Amino acid sequence: DEVKKVLIIDDEPDTIIFLGTWLEDQGYDVTSAHDGQRGMDLLLADPPDLVLMDLKMPYLGGVQLYRLIRGHEHLNDLPVIFITGVAEYHLFDDGCEQLPAPAACLAKPVDLQALAQAIDQALAARPAL
Repeated sequence: DEVKKVLIIDDEPDTIIFLGTWLEDQGYDVTSAHDGQRGMDLLLADPPDLVLMDLKMPYLGGVQLYRLIRGHEHLNDLPVIFITGVAEYHLFDDGCEQLPAPAACLAKPVDLQALAQAIDQALAARPAL
């Protein structure tokens, strides 16, 4: 089985370190970006198997980035899991009706068991290339 690549996009270094370390311990190949714009650059340069991202970020927020991903022909089936503060959930409800739902929305601080389950489901649901 080839190693799955996960891209973490979050403006909180602690979140990236925490999630990145945990994902590496689970056997994933992890890259990260501190803002949506850098995240998009990485997505286009080397598309991962899965994206974990925050909603509130500088330069390019999670909702805008999600719109770009869904609108891009090579990225539109990429599984995305949002990990965000509960108060930010309503941001996602606003203006995303036209978009397919993300693989999952999890609250910070993230429950790793729930995350592991969401990742397994997201990766299982994606058609193999």
